[in-house]
Amino acid sequence: MLTEIGLENFKRFKSELRVPCGQLNLFTGINSKGKSTALQPLLLFHQALAFSASDGLALRSIALNGESVQVGSFRDLQHRDRRIDPVTISFEFESADKVASARFQLQAADNEQRRALFQRIDIEQWFDKQPQQSVILGPKGPVMLDLDNSSKEIGPMVRSELRSLRYVHHVGADRMGPQEFYPRLDDPGFVTVGVRGERCAEAIAWADREQKRIEDSMLAPPSKGAEGEARTVADQSTAWLSYVFDGARVRVQEPYSTILTIEFNADGSAHYDRPTNVGFGFSYILPVIVAGLIAQPGQILVVENPEAHLHPMAQARLGEFLARVASTGVQVFVESHSEHILNSFRLAVREKVVPASNLVVLYFSDGDVPVLRIPVTEGGGVEHWPEGFFDQRLQDFVRLFGR
Repeated sequence: MLTEIGLENFKRFKSELRVPCGQLNLFTGINSKGKSTALQPLLLFHQALAFSASDGLALRSIALNGESVQVGSFRDLQHRDRRIDPVTISFEFESADKVASARFQLQAADNEQRRALFQRIDIEQWFDKQPQQSVILGPKGPVMLDLDNSSKEIGPMVRSELRSLRYVHHVGADRMGPQEFYPRLDDPGFVTVGVRGERCAEAIAWADREQKRIEDSMLAPPSKGAEGEARTVADQSTAWLSYVFDGARVRVQEPYSTILTIEFNADGSAHYDRPTNVGFGFSYILPVIVAGLIAQPGQILVVENPEAHLHPMAQARLGEFLARVASTGVQVFVESHSEHILNSFRLAVREKVVPASNLVVLYFSDGDVPVLRIPVTEGGGVEHWPEGFFDQRLQDFVRLFGR
């Protein structure tokens, strides 16, 4: 599992920043203080690996603009006060008694600066807290990151963990609104709903073709209009949608061989409507639910602003869903401004869905410490509540009712 993301001379972070990671992660804080930036190293490597050759996984450079991340140029990636220095990205992984890290120094690939070369790679590995391996690649110039099984320089744990970054389900903040039609896509091998939810219909259809079944731990609670114990992705998408919205249904149809449609029922009747005739929340939430249902243990789910267009009750129930996904062994990263998402994660700890040690809540601000971890107790409590951390309600109450 990924236990730390490190970055230095990376956009707003001039000095080295270490971002701790758990099984369930919540990135919160003031706007434009680095929440998305802290996730971008993970997404940059994901998009680089996802589009590399499936049989080789040998990277000579990283594209700075792709489906998940659009940085611009290498100059945009660097902190404005350190233009001549390399950008540094690091990952730390933990499995049983083994800990491994990979640290990458990046430099501009060419004059266009739209790709980054590996200038240096440092690999370290520990077993039972004892150093087992330390490798430095490319101290004198650009180097290739070779993750092939025959690679001798990179140890098997680091190689395996880095390769696993291919399998990231990323649901971005700028999701597609209601659509009349969805194109039928060729099977890409690793199926996702797409960053904007553009492949959501295809993901449901693919799961139906492959007869994917949902395990007990991810079955939706009973709710109005739910499909009982039906275990297909389509049925459980409906069941979770019904739970989140207190009654709703969804179905995918294929009117033509190259086109899919999604229809929603919002009132518990037998009538289905086009997405344009129901609220935006239905189209925004469905990719999150489908991504969580198709993600497999050991894979990563990244969701930005899951609360968009949702009523507070729906936000809380969606947070419950994401905590359940994390409990299955999927590593979940959520970037959110919603106190209802935060409280749903706290309740998940209190109700033993996720251990307190597996929940990482991070607060990004302008303080002396740019990223502060907020510990959550086994009872779901927050003992240290810093100024600016979901305290607007209290401030409003003070103004309304006085001290």
